[in-house]
This record gives sequence, C-alpha cells and structure tokens, in this order.
Amino acid sequence: MSDYDYKQVSEESVSAVTATPTVDLGTQRVYGGNVYTYGYNAGIVDATQYTPVLIATGSTGYSFTGYWTYTDGTYIPAPNFFGVVKHATITAGSYGWVATRGFVDVMAATGIPDVVAGDAIAIGATAGRCKAATFTSYITQLIQNRYFGHAMQSQGHTDSTTGHFTTYIR
Repeated sequence: MSDYDYKQVSEESVSAVTATPTVDLGTQRVYGGNVYTYGYNAGIVDATQYTPVLIATGSTGYSFTGYWTYTDGTYIPAPNFFGVVKHATITAGSYGWVATRGFVDVMAATGIPDVVAGDAIAIGATAGRCKAATFTSYITQLIQNRYFGHAMQSQGHTDSTTGHFTTYIR
C-alpha cells in the first residue's frame, strides 16, 4: 500500500453494543464491503447473531426489533426489514450496528425446502430464521416485495441451531 491510500477512521467497532448511544442513530459506515447502520433495539428480546431484525412499529426508522407478528402466517413484508445482526447480539434496550447491505450469514429455517444459490430469501415462519421463496409463492412475494436478499450458497434445511448460509442483502 502506498502512503496515499484512503483509510476510514471509525469511532467504534461494528461489533460494539452499548447501553447509551455512541454515535447518531442512523449513522452508516462501510466495513469489510458491507454497509452497517447504527440503531436501537426497541424490542423485548435480544437480537442475536445471524438473525434479521425489523423496523420497530412507530419508530423513526432507526429502531428495530427481533420480535414480530406475522402478517399472513408465513412472511414479513421486506419494507419492514431493517437488516441482519452480523457480529454480536444486540440486547433489548441497547444500541448497535446492523448490516443493511452486503454479504451476511443468516440462520436457515427448519423443515423447509433446501435453499439453492440464487434463491430469493425471505424471513420464515420460525422467528429469526430465513427461507427460500417457493415457486408457487415467488411471484406474489416479488410483487409484494417480501424478500430481502439472495442466497449466495446452497444449504439444506436443518433442525440444529448452527445451520446458516450466506445471503446478499439487496
């Protein structure tokens, strides 16, 4: 590297979780090729690593929750999608960084068809788990904007808590 390379100066790590805000809500930064947004976990549950989080109801757009009610029993509309917790669990009532664009690992839903690379990915019926859009519902999901990314690798469904696959958040 030359002396003229640009290096970003960061106020804190993207894995930092704090009880009080350390930067302005909504601050974005690029780290490792991903875009992260600083937000507040307004939910009643912790937002754990590899799980999607949603914009909290009635928030200004930078508060999120890992707890949700299903709109049709199966999917959450992607416009409510905030991002994926990538580095560290963000406890309820705390502030932290959420990946909002780029490559992230997500947990695979249990008892669902296998995910194939390139599949559109939606939030599944199991809280915090993700699944591929099925062929019969793909057009509906596409029209209603119910998916948030695409699978970058194939993954069989699993009943364990360790089954995850890489997704690109669009």
